[in-house]
Amino acid sequence: MQNILLILIIPIVSASSNAALLNYNENWNNNDFISSIKNPHLRVKRGEHDLLDFGTGSTFPPDAELEDDNKEPETTEHTYYTMTTHTDNEEIFAQNYIDIQKWISEGGAVGQTENSHLDNAYRKAAGVKLKFDFPFYGHRLQNLTIATGGFLYVGDQTHSWLAATQYIAPLMANFDTMENGSSISYADDAKRVVVEWHEVTLRDNRQAGPFTFQVHLWRNGNITFVYKEVPIPITNISDSFHPRKMGISDAYLFNHKVSNVPPALQSSKRVIHEVS
Repeated sequence: MQNILLILIIPIVSASSNAALLNYNENWNNNDFISSIKNPHLRVKRGEHDLLDFGTGSTFPPDAELEDDNKEPETTEHTYYTMTTHTDNEEIFAQNYIDIQKWISEGGAVGQTENSHLDNAYRKAAGVKLKFDFPFYGHRLQNLTIATGGFLYVGDQTHSWLAATQYIAPLMANFDTMENGSSISYADDAKRVVVEWHEVTLRDNRQAGPFTFQVHLWRNGNITFVYKEVPIPITNISDSFHPRKMGISDAYLFNHKVSNVPPALQSSKRVIHEVS
């Protein structure tokens, strides 16, 4: 299994594909749909890694530290990936932030700056076919599903609980693209694909202001999160109407036969088994 390098670039915080177009479900926390696997032998392949631990109120997990502005960034080792965080570094930000519209117009990449399904939308998702195979937890992904809620769904079977697991989330929250200037765009140059949520706003907290951030998926499996506008501390974002997460997640999906019923009534139940 490859070692994923997850890079976070954080600014100053001030107080045509084969995949479907779809809506994802309001009832994202569905315990009948998701179960956990605690078998350590399975953890070498799949797992969930949220960078934020909201249960304890911390901003990053206990083994991650924000870097001192006066020293070089350090890499934090996690079970399945290493993470490097850059904060308040204008040079690093300039090197990594991509103007997608300019990138496409100059012929450097192919993509979209407008999408009829994602524009003026809430809880919508649209599929994108990659120009390369992206390695993720030992799998080769050829399709992504971009969601208005600030994340990419990376499962190979679409369903209504996209926000539950199998995601890459620079900032998953209750975003929509209803405000003027809000958009979701992407571009792909066969070396990396960049997705940007541009001036998206929290549906339940418009006064917080617009958020702008990107995720870069590199052909070698590295992932970069770039944050341009984060107007409020992330821990102040409500998760009452939509999960609030940062990080990466994967899981097993099985069809389980429903037992103890007559053969004529037997059916299967699709369940995601999440490694914890």
